Amino acid sequence: MNKVNIFIKCAFLFIAVSSLTGCIKEKTNTAEEKPTALAIIYGKHSNSKLINIDTKQFNDIYSDFGNVTLIINDGEPELEIQDNKIVGYYDGEYIKESKENAQYKEIWQRDYIDNQTTSLIEGLESAVAVEPEADTLKSLQKGLDAINKMESSMGSDIKKEMVIYDTGLSTKGEFNFLNEECLNLLSNKKKIWEDEESKEKLNEIIDRLDEKMEIPDLSGITVTWYGLGEVGGEQEELNELNKKNLQYIWGEILKRSNAVSSNKTGADSNYGIFIDVFTNGIVENAPLVTKIIFWNGSEPVKLTEEQLGFLPNSTEYRDDKIARKIISPVANNILNYPNLNILLVGTTADPNRNGGDIPLSNDRAEKVKQTLCELGVPENRIKTIGVGAKSSRYKDEWSTGVFDEEIAKENRSVIILSIESKEAGEILSTDWD
Repeated sequence: MNKVNIFIKCAFLFIAVSSLTGCIKEKTNTAEEKPTALAIIYGKHSNSKLINIDTKQFNDIYSDFGNVTLIINDGEPELEIQDNKIVGYYDGEYIKESKENAQYKEIWQRDYIDNQTTSLIEGLESAVAVEPEADTLKSLQKGLDAINKMESSMGSDIKKEMVIYDTGLSTKGEFNFLNEECLNLLSNKKKIWEDEESKEKLNEIIDRLDEKMEIPDLSGITVTWYGLGEVGGEQEELNELNKKNLQYIWGEILKRSNAVSSNKTGADSNYGIFIDVFTNGIVENAPLVTKIIFWNGSEPVKLTEEQLGFLPNSTEYRDDKIARKIISPVANNILNYPNLNILLVGTTADPNRNGGDIPLSNDRAEKVKQTLCELGVPENRIKTIGVGAKSSRYKDEWSTGVFDEEIAKENRSVIILSIESKEAGEILSTDWD
């Protein structure tokens, strides 16, 4: 971990803990507030932006003798356990003891509230996904289970809340965006809520989820979602329409779950659940979920010579394992879309101003095809072509009169397109000799 990240984490913890004294509530009447049972769903994977979490809410919950649990949204979400203890959670006996000591304010604050909040913050900081991918719908069910667990130890007269810090780009389970049907809704170039065909398709998906009992019953549970669509790292950024469609998709699922709107400051006007947040870099040291590729989007998948590790003027990788790791997410995507056929377009730089090396570019496209096939993609779903430095995406390395190696690095690549895309059609219909 670099020094900047260490500094940010230390500052985060210091500010949170230092603020506890000023935030603590006077307990003139410990029954004036219903205690809260809060389940946190945290999508902590490395193609997510790092969300600044409001830690004051935890202090307030513990001050009112509430309880908190944490679920990391990964491929097999479960209650987060560290040092044989459920992160954030305290049993009924501990909460009873806290109430009894609340009259001794300084001791109560030091030994209970400060301790609980600090422990939860540290748990949030150190928690990591165990299984790859993100099963968001299952995480919501686990959150419901956690709230029921807390209710059994706290009693029925409580407030129930679920707070989600996640991109919403689920990649596993009954509802995920590696599924072609779901991806087509997300990448729709129309607003789903204004397009009857898209609305009907989403309703069909939600009906199927409901029939399979995959949608948790969140009746009576207030839900707030932070960071929806806030992707980064290896994941392609979502445009504004993608984000609005994603919000509508999850909003309709949560509506079917009977979730209660939080209507907190900044919440969206349609569902009262989704809140835009300030992000601070990318989540690091966490598993990378399979990135979602918008095959019919404006930008294709581009793997450069440096990423793949091609030796200079060669079709050989420097390291087969590294190349396979780079290509594997693409293979996973293709395999999830059984009707998708792709075109691999090899490109090169043009150091001799002769249109580049078309044979080399073709051979490199063939090499990537070979790797995709080894990773399980059927050979008949892949076409290859080499275009040297004649691609419409070629960037002039000689614009300053001197060959620019930095631009050349970007020109040496294998571009991956849906065979149905307009660009693929134009490339296949052109004579590149």
